[in-house]
Amino acid sequence: MSGSYYVNLEDENVQEQIAAQKDRFIAGLAIDKFFLRPEVLQSWQRCKEMNVNCKKITRKRLYTRQELEEAINKNKDMLRAAKPFLDIVEQTAINTFPVYHLVIADSKGYLLEVRCDKKTLSSPDSYIVPGACFTEDITGNTSLGTTLHTKKPTYFIGHEHYIEQFKQYTCFGAPIFNLHQDLIGVVLLATPSYIMPVFGFSLIISIAQAITNEVKLIENKKIKDRQRRESLQFISNMFDNMPVGIFIYDEHGKLQFINKAAADITGYCLAELQGKSGLEIAKLLFPKDDTGSHVTQILKNNCRIIGIKKKLCQKNGCFIDITADIYPLNYTEDQLNGVLIIFRDLSLEQEVERLQLFTNAFIDSTSSIILAVDHERKLTIVNRRAEEVLQIDAQKSIGKNIEEVIPHWPEEDRLITKSLQYGKGYRLREVNVEINGEKRVFLSSSELLHSKDGQFLGAIEVLDDITELKRQQKMLFHQQKLAEVGQIAAGLVHEIKNPITTISGFTELIRAKLTKEQKKEAQYLDIISSELERVRQILYSYLQLASPRSPKLAVLSLNNIIKDISLLLDGHAKIHNISIVNQLDDELPRCSVDSNQIKQVLLNLGQNAIHAMENGGRLVFRTVYLPDLKQVRIDIEDNGTGMDEEQLEKLGTPFFTTKEDGTGLGISVSYSIIAKHNGYVDVYSKPGEGTRFSIFLPAAE
Repeated sequence: MSGSYYVNLEDENVQEQIAAQKDRFIAGLAIDKFFLRPEVLQSWQRCKEMNVNCKKITRKRLYTRQELEEAINKNKDMLRAAKPFLDIVEQTAINTFPVYHLVIADSKGYLLEVRCDKKTLSSPDSYIVPGACFTEDITGNTSLGTTLHTKKPTYFIGHEHYIEQFKQYTCFGAPIFNLHQDLIGVVLLATPSYIMPVFGFSLIISIAQAITNEVKLIENKKIKDRQRRESLQFISNMFDNMPVGIFIYDEHGKLQFINKAAADITGYCLAELQGKSGLEIAKLLFPKDDTGSHVTQILKNNCRIIGIKKKLCQKNGCFIDITADIYPLNYTEDQLNGVLIIFRDLSLEQEVERLQLFTNAFIDSTSSIILAVDHERKLTIVNRRAEEVLQIDAQKSIGKNIEEVIPHWPEEDRLITKSLQYGKGYRLREVNVEINGEKRVFLSSSELLHSKDGQFLGAIEVLDDITELKRQQKMLFHQQKLAEVGQIAAGLVHEIKNPITTISGFTELIRAKLTKEQKKEAQYLDIISSELERVRQILYSYLQLASPRSPKLAVLSLNNIIKDISLLLDGHAKIHNISIVNQLDDELPRCSVDSNQIKQVLLNLGQNAIHAMENGGRLVFRTVYLPDLKQVRIDIEDNGTGMDEEQLEKLGTPFFTTKEDGTGLGISVSYSIIAKHNGYVDVYSKPGEGTRFSIFLPAAE
């Protein structure tokens, strides 16, 4: 039963050896592992750690009647799927074994269904009853409890069971999973240990897999049914106020939905028509037409019919002229899900025009960006929100290639052109667009566009700006990291400060007693003092994280602060052949900041940038005002070594640094300071190209 295990476990001598080794294991003595499978030994170890009685079941845990009913109801799909397979196995067991137990348990280890021999069934002391718990802490390493623990098929023979009470059995267990690969139950078969069926393990695995497959089919059907209901609800909400009549039939040709306009045109409500076949509806609404039901034709041929004209008989007996378009509804190209009929009273053409105006108004009033292109990637729709966010002119952009109008939109993130390229839509993807040097994150969906007659028109993309949400998530993540470091810092500083002071004092005391000839010893003391000073600096950084000082705010010019920092860094930069460039917005609004704290942040980021440019380069300080966000942005940009994605993810984590002599605390402290100013930090970096830190601070009112 195990591909790499060759000991005959049915042999009485082998079973005696296993029993002897189990006694030694329980007594805490050394054991010979030759006769023991690794999974057996591991399960013994867990049982011993949980103080399971090795003689018999001494603990019992059962569902109440109500809990058992709730568990059975919760797992009814699994039990329904399992029934035919359990019936077959039970019939075989009845004719083969004098004693057998065939059970199915839930994900918590409680028996939901029990099938066993008459003797066991009639025994008043039997624990094998619906509602009984068979986890390892209760019944030891039965194949049920151990399968729950490992989520893998298991079997135990005779003395391999930890509890002596089960030595008379061979048991096989296998897990059952749902559509999401969550373990939802276990199926177990137990037979006398002296009649071990060689096929038992394979049989129980096959049954568990068959039950799993059935459960997945049931869940898939439920999902499809729910999607269908949601689809109908979505259609109802979307179409109910449109001025054109809409009929929706299911895949069986039964009417399931009509919108308000359809009710107004025909005079019938949904309750009067729902469930009727296409032919019944045709006879009711088109009594003068003997062409039969177009719904049946669509379902049979999976085609569309455009622009048919008929005389419709209203409920009051009046006839009106209508025009209709009939479409198949498809989940996929191969799966027909129903029929959609769109019709309108020809006297209501003005209503259609109003619908067009409404659609245009909706497109321009929505908070989402909406873009559409034709098959040549030329823009055909640019709504007002797209103009505002992407900073483009709709009138000048219509008819131009989208890549020309929005050049900083990476091709891999431009879903609208990917839809054109690959002939499919994309749903709810995060995409990145750089706008005026600022990276914005959008949640985007795209779809292909076709005309009524099936002609390919192009593609449309809808984008929602989630930059602020992503920023808040990132800021929350950094705040959580800083909070964790702060907790460590509070205890660490307290524990280390006193020993450091003691070492420093004794160092100076020894120094005072050195003679002039003890130069080597004096050098050693200098090294100790230098390293102690380094420890003090680390502790100081930790203190800033543990108890960050509230900023003393004043309305100041960030340009002036940057000019001061540039002067401070200039000498250090020239030594490394680095030029400092200030690109400052003369119209930059003032900000309410703590000058010293902001200088600390800029000095730290500036020094980091200098260290990143080992072969010289260019350090840029840039200020930009973002009027839409009422924020000021400070860029600290270098053309140094840059960082990869893994390094960017770790950035801000204490003690993570790319410098040989760094501690990694400087970035953490900088993030903490900016957060105290109600701001945030964004980082853009590519290996070999350089790094840009962007600090966003609210402009003063």
